[in-house]
Order: sequence, then structure tokens, then C-alpha cells
Amino acid sequence: MEDIIVHPDYQKMGIGVELVRELLRESERYGLEIVTLTYDPKHKDFYETCGFTPCSGGLWKKQ
Repeated sequence: MEDIIVHPDYQKMGIGVELVRELLRESERYGLEIVTLTYDPKHKDFYETCGFTPCSGGLWKKQ
């Protein structure tokens, strides 16, 4: 997953979280079991909110 960006005027409204969650739903629909990403450390909380486990990047694994 790469470059999930919401225009600054619309940040902090849940749009980014919903975009990422929808991408993860699609990933499941296509049978993916692991999604990885890299992110700036300042975005750690955002990606944890989306369901990623922090590591050297981010990892989401189908449960």
C-alpha cells in the first residue's frame, strides 16, 4: 500500500482511515493475507488505527 493521502482541508475527518480500511477489505476479497507498507514514524498512530501492527514498516494480516 502506498501514498494514501487526503487533501489537508479534509484531514482529521476519518476519510483516510476509511480509504485504508476499504483497501484492506478489497485485499481480503482478492485473497491477500498480508499487506505491507512503509510510512513516516509520525503516521504510526494513523496506521495502528487502521489495523496495522507497527514494525520496521507496517503489517496487516488477515485474521
